[in-house]
Amino acid sequence: MVDQPIPMKHFTYIFAAAFLLLMGPFSATASSLDSLKQHNKRNFHLRFKYQAGAVLLTNDFLKGNLGDNKEYADLPATDYYQSFAIEFGKQTFGEHDWEHAYNFPKYGIGFYTAHFFDVNNAEVSSLLGQPSAIYGYFEGPFKRWNRFSFGYRIGFGLTYNWNPYHPADNPFQIAIGSSKTVYIEAALKVDYELTDRWELSAGAGFTHFSNGASSTPNYGINLMAPYLAVQYNFNNNLRRDLVRKQLDPIEKKKELNIGLSFTSKQIDFDTDKVGEENRYANIDYLAVNLTAYYMKRISQKSKFGAGLDLNYDESINAQVDFNEGGELEKVESLHNGDKVSLGGYAAYELVLDRLSILINAGAYILRKDDYSGVKPIMYQRIGLKYNVYNDITAGIYVRAYHFSVADFLEWQIGYRFGQ
Repeated sequence: MVDQPIPMKHFTYIFAAAFLLLMGPFSATASSLDSLKQHNKRNFHLRFKYQAGAVLLTNDFLKGNLGDNKEYADLPATDYYQSFAIEFGKQTFGEHDWEHAYNFPKYGIGFYTAHFFDVNNAEVSSLLGQPSAIYGYFEGPFKRWNRFSFGYRIGFGLTYNWNPYHPADNPFQIAIGSSKTVYIEAALKVDYELTDRWELSAGAGFTHFSNGASSTPNYGINLMAPYLAVQYNFNNNLRRDLVRKQLDPIEKKKELNIGLSFTSKQIDFDTDKVGEENRYANIDYLAVNLTAYYMKRISQKSKFGAGLDLNYDESINAQVDFNEGGELEKVESLHNGDKVSLGGYAAYELVLDRLSILINAGAYILRKDDYSGVKPIMYQRIGLKYNVYNDITAGIYVRAYHFSVADFLEWQIGYRFGQ
């Protein structure tokens, strides 16, 4: 039911990037026969995945509450979707200790496209768009049997080709306010080995789209659905050769991390002051964060610790007014010092070689609470951190509250002491 075919050039880019990312350096003049055998064990795969299911009705647009406009008054809810994905990845075989710790996971890169609809009215999709995503994925088994395995899957990437909110052209589409968003996926799955070259997968999972409040409106879209996938292995399946070794106890190292991030965010304005048509005024506000956190590695997979956040949020007590040209502009209402806050948080880090998933739960310790735009005292952070070079790190995180509402994105550069 996808109205537009996927351009062939997308697949060309995907495969080129996948080979560069996943093949890694390979020397034809390996120093030993064992090294050659090890490289020859690399098993790359191509996978085709289909998913169809429910759109969670979490905002008025998705529910079909489109106001009094006669053009859209009879449109139904946007409650179903289907998607197609093609993925290129690698089956690990124990070349590094972390691969044994995660029971020989798979990882790779994929391209995804989705179509939203109501079974009785396909016009709904034109208001939302037909988004596509480029993402990375990671899969690990909880348990393996002879031909079966049961495990999990996570994915993270960038989605584009939305038809975003526009006050004149698309005024009721309050789910997504930008043409690009973050793509997040989590699922449970079962794999079955048909032959040495072919596998089937079935699973069910959750997909989330959001721009992290970098543009408003940003109520987000959440999907729940089962999926089916077929996978072709370019070499014979390695399942029977995957034998986990007993890992030596890891040294429980301690480290101090420093990170700095700059980003912009938008907010919803009081309609009594600016009018409903200017509620999403497309005005950017600066958000800066300086963080320091202490971590201790306790296993091959995990680090625990705590940290402090020094924040500057320009949107605190934000006010706007109409200029002589009839356009909204910022009005200074506070000293910059009144927009600074200090927070403390507990931290957990899931280590995947050079990549980590970082999860924080914190609270504001020092700040002024008697202004509009002040967020709840409890906050959360989740995202990805990558060790770029030596101890230099880069990360992208979502700062949120109520465990579901994005406050802003953090694009962070950092440094690690003591690893």
